[in-house]
Amino acid sequence: MDTPYQLLWLSCEAEPALADRFFLPEFRGQLPFLIEGPAPAAGTAAGSLREEDLLKGILTGLAEHDHAGRLTLRATDQATLLEALEILRQGYSFEDLEQLVIEVSGDLRSRYGVRPSCAALSTGVLLAPTSGKLKADLILDQWAIAQLASDDPSAFLLRILELFADLDPGHVPAPTMEICTYFALAARHALGDFSEEGSLEEFLVARVVEVVLHPQLKTKVQAIITAEQAGQRLDLGTLHVE
Repeated sequence: MDTPYQLLWLSCEAEPALADRFFLPEFRGQLPFLIEGPAPAAGTAAGSLREEDLLKGILTGLAEHDHAGRLTLRATDQATLLEALEILRQGYSFEDLEQLVIEVSGDLRSRYGVRPSCAALSTGVLLAPTSGKLKADLILDQWAIAQLASDDPSAFLLRILELFADLDPGHVPAPTMEICTYFALAARHALGDFSEEGSLEEFLVARVVEVVLHPQLKTKVQAIITAEQAGQRLDLGTLHVE
């Protein structure tokens, strides 16, 4: 069972000691903290919150949707939040931003579930748009969230296709590229994206046949082909693989 958590934005104007505590003197905006349990009592945040709480808060809170629904970096206090992120990266001795996001998102996923790890990876992709590893991990999280969607999962499936289109196989471990390729195929099938004659065959030849080699995945690919030929649509549960 996932551990309950909350993303808490705290004002450094109300608690100036908080800015000093996290090496941001004179900052009077808000800092995000991902915490378990209740919010700290007024005046106690600087003494009770940790660097880890701020790091996870920045990664899960920095990416947000703009008025047009596009994912973008939070504009308010962005420079300061990025400064804090860099201070924390150096403090935790992560080699680079990619390594930081991969490690932290993995910890978030194992403790709290896929939603905060997806948020952290979304931030990571915005900050390091050429990272194939971050895009690949985000594809896997988007598929997991699509399965959890209580209504229409199409936004998550479309995001998978957007990420996959920019994925360079040379920068992704082969097993990860294989499962990402399968999920891209499954997403296109679930979205009804193979209605044009020959489009399925074209995608299979161009992206799937030489990449998806695991027996279980090949069986799933064949099931999609069979369903497409019969004019049927498999649900996400049937399409899923562990």
